Amino acid sequence: MSNVLNQEEAVEVTSDGRAYIKNANLLFREKSEMDRLRKLSALAQKVINSRRAARKRNESGPAKAA
Repeated sequence: MSNVLNQEEAVEVTSDGRAYIKNANLLFREKSEMDRLRKLSALAQKVINSRRAARKRNESGPAKAA
C-alpha cells in the first residue's frame, strides 16, 4: 500500500497543466523534511506527466480514428 494518504485533496492541477501542492500534511506521514520534499516533487512530476499523456491521447485520438 502506498503511503500517499489523499492525493486528490493534496494536489491541484491547473488548467494549463501545472501541478502544485495544496496541503502536504495530507500526503505523507514521514517526519523527515527532505524525504517529504523528494516525495512531493516526484508526485507533482507524476501528476504533470499523467496529465500530459492524457492530453496527448485526447488530441491524437480522433486523428487516428479518422
